[in-house]
Amino acid sequence: MAKRIKQQALALQSNILWNTIGSLVYLGLQWLTTVIVVYLAGYGAAGDLSLAMSASNFLISFSLYGMRTYQVSDQKNRYAPEIYLGSRFMTCAGAVLLGVGLVLVNGYPLRQAGCILLYLLYRLSEATVDVLHGFEQKAGRMDYIGISFLLRGVLSFGAFVGVLALGGSLNQAILAMAVLVHAVVFLYDWPHTCHLQRFQHKPQVRGSYPLLKECFPFMVYLFLINGVNSVPRFAIEAQLGEEILGYYSSVATPATLVQMAATFIFSPLIVPLTEAWNGKDKKQFGTWMFVCGGAIAAITAAALLGGKLLGAWALQLIFGESILPYAYLLQPVLLCACLTAFSWFLCTVMVIIRKKWLLVAVCAAGFLASWLSSSCFVRLMGENGASFSIILGQGLMGILLAGIMLISMKKHFDR
Repeated sequence: MAKRIKQQALALQSNILWNTIGSLVYLGLQWLTTVIVVYLAGYGAAGDLSLAMSASNFLISFSLYGMRTYQVSDQKNRYAPEIYLGSRFMTCAGAVLLGVGLVLVNGYPLRQAGCILLYLLYRLSEATVDVLHGFEQKAGRMDYIGISFLLRGVLSFGAFVGVLALGGSLNQAILAMAVLVHAVVFLYDWPHTCHLQRFQHKPQVRGSYPLLKECFPFMVYLFLINGVNSVPRFAIEAQLGEEILGYYSSVATPATLVQMAATFIFSPLIVPLTEAWNGKDKKQFGTWMFVCGGAIAAITAAALLGGKLLGAWALQLIFGESILPYAYLLQPVLLCACLTAFSWFLCTVMVIIRKKWLLVAVCAAGFLASWLSSSCFVRLMGENGASFSIILGQGLMGILLAGIMLISMKKHFDR
């Protein structure tokens, strides 16, 4: 059995700070790529990039397999670290096969197919490093995670801008990003993980089947919850074209920063939430739930107010006057982002308390609501229809998840 190397864990506040700063910089620079591509390559390229991002959200769901929360909350070390590593090799390989199948089935032209597959290669670095970050989070050293985000964000953004500025294509820029982020994973993240976690064997691919079976419902839920937000974008591309999708994505991408800011708050709390649940500490568990829920509510209020007062001005500052006819899209996409953050939080807690199939059922309901309404809504309301499809799906999920959580807490703590 592999052993964890004893090191001083950081305080919870420090872990939250490192995780928040690193993740915000990484995602902020990812968002800036969607801005820069408009200036350097036009809205058509922005549409291709948005299509690749939406497709990668589906594919990355398989490679991540919804395993991070399970891994960090595995307090009894039911599975060896080598099994977690081996399972990640399998899921990444599966994501590549699914990506090839996706572009073949949909018959994308070579330019878009290459963009989707290269962006998937770039995103697979997140899946590879995610399992390493799970060991670091479990050891209470999220400073390593924050620094990794900073390095990957700065280097990938620099490569993307540099290639496009020198006249390279969008696909060449994405390839440069992919090479650099994978280099950071293997030259920085892997050595630091080995300082915290001693691996006594090679990654166990064959031995990972029980873990994959155990976490299969979590992969399904992650696939479905990402689909709630991605399917409506496919409807925009199919009905209105890639350039309109580029405008919508340019407005919508800043809202994802609000969404991710909320997730940075509750991600470091997986360990204390798990300890409170397993120890039947009702007061502590309720406190953490209240803190996270209150923080998401505060972020939602601030985002909607800021979008109302400053949204059009900020969009014009970033994209220029050409974006102003689409500024009306901002408020609905901000609401989408905040509802998504709330759903993600409740889904994370559902993983901690191991309500696997209930979680899948709720996410399936949200996915179906978004999927079935997206084409109709886009046809009736244009680009804004995509946002209302997402609001319908995420809102339904949030209501169902909140009800299940209240019932589960009452049963667990009153038993």
